[in-house]
Amino acid sequence: MKKYLLCLSFLYLNILAYSQTPFVCTGDFYISLSSGGSTSLNQINIDAFGNANFTNITNNISNSINAIGYRSTDNLIYGVIPGSGALYQIDANGIAAFLSNLGLNANNSYIAGDVTPDGNFLVLLGRNGASNELVKVELNSATYASTSIPLINSATGSTNTSVTCADIAFNPITGVLYGYNTSNDQLVTIDVTTGVINTGLFPTAAASHLGALFFDPSGNLWRYGVQTGGPSSGQDDLFSIDISTGATTYITS
Repeated sequence: MKKYLLCLSFLYLNILAYSQTPFVCTGDFYISLSSGGSTSLNQINIDAFGNANFTNITNNISNSINAIGYRSTDNLIYGVIPGSGALYQIDANGIAAFLSNLGLNANNSYIAGDVTPDGNFLVLLGRNGASNELVKVELNSATYASTSIPLINSATGSTNTSVTCADIAFNPITGVLYGYNTSNDQLVTIDVTTGVINTGLFPTAAASHLGALFFDPSGNLWRYGVQTGGPSSGQDDLFSIDISTGATTYITS
């Protein structure tokens, strides 16, 4: 999943980060692509004309690391292996350092994730069909302790959410967590304290097959996927999303 690197204060440095190379804030996006049990890390620069320039950093990250989020307090990326819940830290050279086995629900897959704007938590969504669980991983904890919160659909009050989020993203200005419900192509917000998914804010949008969701530091929301009617296996379209209306606009491929 792709996330934007925010240039914030360097407040905290994990001990393991001393042996890793922090990212430099350049205004670029990063995406992890997993296939065949391995992960590549890629840098994407979007120029003033809307062209997306794609640069591969490495194809040699072992294991399929997903649900990545950029942590502003140590300038490193965090993510998990979706099936096992193994937590990794990735540096600017694409080197992945294993941190902990989180002991997550073995029945769920964890492909949606982001780090809170204050850098304190990696937040994950677990799904087994629909998304059903929010997990907060304490990145300041020596043991990376995690807390599980059931997800609830605001419209029904049920933990049978009928919402499937392939990615989530924190607004760096407001701290609000957004997801994109691929079950009906709708932008949603998620309360990280209660687990309530607000499904009543936005109408459905004319786009589908979301692969990633991410904010820039000005609070603009972007998504990466494919236009309606396109193949789900060829997700290479960039969209902007209006967080006031939920409307999705195709930008470029």
